[in-house]
Amino acid sequence: TCLAVPRGVRARVSQAASGAGDGEVRVWDVAQRTCVATFETAHTFVRGVCFTTRGALLSCGDRSVKRWRLVASSDDGGSTTSTTTTTTRDPSQSSDNSSSCLVATWTASGARAGTLNDVDASWTEDGVFLTASAEGAVEVWDAGRTSAIRAWTWGGPGAAAANAYAARWNPGEPRV
Repeated sequence: TCLAVPRGVRARVSQAASGAGDGEVRVWDVAQRTCVATFETAHTFVRGVCFTTRGALLSCGDRSVKRWRLVASSDDGGSTTSTTTTTTRDPSQSSDNSSSCLVATWTASGARAGTLNDVDASWTEDGVFLTASAEGAVEVWDAGRTSAIRAWTWGGPGAAAANAYAARWNPGEPRV
């Protein structure tokens, strides 16, 4: 399982997101101790979740990253999620995607593509995020592209790859 809290100037401190081994991502109102949204991701295991600075939610598992839009509610002062529980299925798993909040999906490819262990959004650049994979790769992605824009790998040719379990942006050096 994994856990994320919003960040940024307008972040709701009473909000959190969790990912689980059953492929579900849940958004929580911590103050009320209630689940306010559930996303069925089609990942066999959600290994990483994070909030972007604009309030979207990223999840990763298997070989893909998914971005979810959190629906704003008009009765709670413009918070990023509604106060009622909603369940949203990944449209690739259902013929009815009219109520989906899935915004985009990126799939890792290439020789080092494998299970994505973690995802983290940039503190300053909207649409830029990092992933860490089981094949020893840390990659930088741009939401406007279909593949990673930069990658670092560990383990040489013919050598066993080191597992990259996590990747984080440093808020003190956000443009590195």
